[in-house]
Amino acid sequence: MDTINFVVAPDFAPQRMPCLQIFSTLLSKHSGVSVKQTLAMAPDEVTQAIEAGGVDLIYCNPFLGLELYEKYGYIPVLRPIGKEACDDVVLFAAADSPMNSPADVKPGMKATCPGNLGVKTVSMFMNKQLNLGLTFETSENLQQAIQKVRRGDADLGLYLHQTFDDLSSLAKSQLKVLDKTDLTEMGYPDIRRVLMMNPKEAEKMELTTKVILGFKGHPDAGEMLEKLRVKEGFEAITPDMAGPTIANLKKMQSIAFG
Repeated sequence: MDTINFVVAPDFAPQRMPCLQIFSTLLSKHSGVSVKQTLAMAPDEVTQAIEAGGVDLIYCNPFLGLELYEKYGYIPVLRPIGKEACDDVVLFAAADSPMNSPADVKPGMKATCPGNLGVKTVSMFMNKQLNLGLTFETSENLQQAIQKVRRGDADLGLYLHQTFDDLSSLAKSQLKVLDKTDLTEMGYPDIRRVLMMNPKEAEKMELTTKVILGFKGHPDAGEMLEKLRVKEGFEAITPDMAGPTIANLKKMQSIAFG
């Protein structure tokens, strides 16, 4: 295989995009194979790229990963290690909001969250687990969600904690965090990003996965992993791990949308 076509799903903060490019550059350097990276701007772009053919590797949220596994046969091969890699979500309001905790949230309040399957599922799960009774509308990105909350177009926002944590101190001073999921404590430590592989390229992708596993501890990759919030590197997904993970994903979807 002369080229790896690598698609990154739209689940990452803009400031992490350069790190993902470094990821691809290092993958190419240490595998000796050209890596063509595509940053999808919307979830539909991932499935469109697959249906157009030639996508070898995809980095995405676990719920999209489950969809790609069931619909297209893509295989989960690697995932980031550690609690920080979990797709936890923050619940926030404007700084001048009278609300200080989920106990202050009233049924029927309007919340905004992304439309992508990952954050939306965890947000809806949080809504059910805390019995908030929120109504939801979609925001294209965190900046739009913040604007809606600050203008009063939405009472609350829900967003991926990693993206929220990257906000500037000024932006955070204009907001108030009411709660944050802890998926590990709740028994869902495997709700985290996943690298999916085209099943037709399984044999050819073996070197690729070995290179990515070798990023941990490699002097070239340390800073990149740190900035991607995967400083502990990646681990292989074994069949024994995949079964319980799929069960957890489906359980959370059932709770979130049931």
